[in-house]
Amino acid sequence: MTRKRDGERFQKAKEAGMTTKLYYIGLSLEKCLERQKKRVLEKEDDPVDDCLVVDRYKRGLEKIREHMNSGNVDVLKIYDNSGRKGEERLLLHIERGVTLFRHPKPPAWMDAARV
Repeated sequence: MTRKRDGERFQKAKEAGMTTKLYYIGLSLEKCLERQKKRVLEKEDDPVDDCLVVDRYKRGLEKIREHMNSGNVDVLKIYDNSGRKGEERLLLHIERGVTLFRHPKPPAWMDAARV
């Protein structure tokens, strides 16, 4: 998940002449909630309120849109992590505003994110 100050970091890096890259690993909200509950059971982690997970999930997708539109990210790659471990798939690859790859059948969570 990106943080509030990440936008400033991207901007400063761009101003310094650096190439900025953002890789987002996403999955459906349902899968996210399911995995959180599984982690609590398997690792005896403290439970996290579903409302908090939902809020963070939505903010993460909003941040991706913000970073895409800011002009401060040179390379953006979005992957789907809904499958099994090691089965991540590339959904979107943009470099300097040019879409190099867009998966022909993105998952519903990506469509809902309007990315």
